[in-house]
Amino acid sequence: FLSALPCLQAETYDGFTYTDDGAAITITGYIGFGDVTIPATIAGKPVTTIGHDAFSGRYLTSLTLPDTLTSIEDRAFQWGVGLTSLTFPDSLTIIGNDAFHGCSRLTSLTFPDSLTTIGNNAFFGCYGLTSLTLPDSLTSIGDYAFYGCSGLTSLTLPKSLSSIGGGV
Repeated sequence: FLSALPCLQAETYDGFTYTDDGAAITITGYIGFGDVTIPATIAGKPVTTIGHDAFSGRYLTSLTLPDTLTSIEDRAFQWGVGLTSLTFPDSLTIIGNDAFHGCSRLTSLTFPDSLTTIGNNAFFGCYGLTSLTLPDSLTSIGDYAFYGCSGLTSLTLPKSLSSIGGGV
């Protein structure tokens, strides 16, 4: 029975650790800091996911995300205090819980029209943000997603929202 389950073993590429499920790559960690460009492919497969805690606590000054990315998992960039701006790729659908929690220097975010979910505490404590327009594709915002974003003076919510968590 157990032999039928896929074995995901961490591998490395250019400072990134990752797992390969046979069809796509999940970035699970990074040994560097500063300016980071996440590759679109590794070993001929698309990088579709930034895994749990992959860059948590890393000092990143800039971040370029690939057009293949569909999911940013929980705490992926938590406490990434060096980030000041971010453009999400058009392919992104999910930003997980606490994904950018504590990224206090973020002043600019660009959300794609594909985004459907912003998780709990996703941008908690990002007090550098002043204005946000969320895409029409967004259906769910988790609890406390923008809590502590004291710099926000303008937030435009789409009509598509079916769920807004507490403390947003």
